Amino acid sequence: LVQSPPTGKEWIHEIKFDGYRTLARIEKGRAPKLLTRKGLDWSEKYSSLSDGLRRVRARSTLLDGEVVALDREGRSDFGALQRALRRGSSPTKLVYYVFDLLELDGEDLRPLPLRERKSRLSRILPKDDDSSVRFSEHWEGSGGKLLEKGCELGLEGIVSKDRDSPYSSGRGRSWLPSKCHPGQEVVIVGFTPDRKSEE
Repeated sequence: LVQSPPTGKEWIHEIKFDGYRTLARIEKGRAPKLLTRKGLDWSEKYSSLSDGLRRVRARSTLLDGEVVALDREGRSDFGALQRALRRGSSPTKLVYYVFDLLELDGEDLRPLPLRERKSRLSRILPKDDDSSVRFSEHWEGSGGKLLEKGCELGLEGIVSKDRDSPYSSGRGRSWLPSKCHPGQEVVIVGFTPDRKSEE
């Protein structure tokens, strides 16, 4: 987490979603498989995304993105996502925002620069705005202005990414998140006197 987005032409900026990071494995003729960061298979929990994933134009692919629930204003709402997953079937629409492409039709794309991976990704995802699977747009230029606008709209923040970086599965300095309202962890302690000891 950084206080302000980095500057420079090597950085692109995306909206920071408030959801669950998810990998999607698609192979023609098989049901899409959706995995959490810890490798748990949540395909059944995310079954409403299957139709959108089947519309991805590829024989096989591995996608990286974030599953979110959107509020009426189109913002990701983590509480709504948790409620939807607890209920199992819910009127809340889940959306999978895809921001990276790791493999396409048998070709390992992880060594390629992010800008090339995103370019290929944009060509294989459904184009309609109502799809449950959507391309995570990015912006070049001032990340500070994008963060400021995002905060005005009530978003969580942005993620700045090194456009020339290869894909890395661990944490590093090629992805730098900036939040609108940096939180602080606190401990709240309460005390209730033991009334029995007073008797």
